[in-house]
Amino acid sequence: MNGVDFNWPAVIVAAVAAFALGGVWYSPIGFVKPWLRLLGKTQEEMAAGMSPAQAMGSQAVQQIVTTIAMAAIVSWSGAGNVLEGAWVGVIAGVGLIAADGLKLVFFEGRKFQLYLINAGYSSLAVVIMGAILGAWHS
Repeated sequence: MNGVDFNWPAVIVAAVAAFALGGVWYSPIGFVKPWLRLLGKTQEEMAAGMSPAQAMGSQAVQQIVTTIAMAAIVSWSGAGNVLEGAWVGVIAGVGLIAADGLKLVFFEGRKFQLYLINAGYSSLAVVIMGAILGAWHS
């Protein structure tokens, strides 16, 4: 297996872009209302758990880890432009993240609409990551 060529500025930009997408996706202009309804929770119940700072910090760390993994995959794939990087993201998003998430519907009885919201965000996030990483890959 070939080594990985990390472009750290691209990793940071891709992680921030995915984090920002999550901020919009799970906001009042996005899917927060149906997401909460499908979870059977209120905003107050969600706020009673992890503090917003802890939740955002945890999500930021998760995005960085995911982006580093995507950077390795994009590097290994040889993707060298936006479209090739985005295609790697589609493969990872649909083929790994979304496909794996279906087990929550099948075995845990999660609502399919909830799956679509969560898998949609995660899949689109890695497509965006892949596009950014592919564009900056030398």
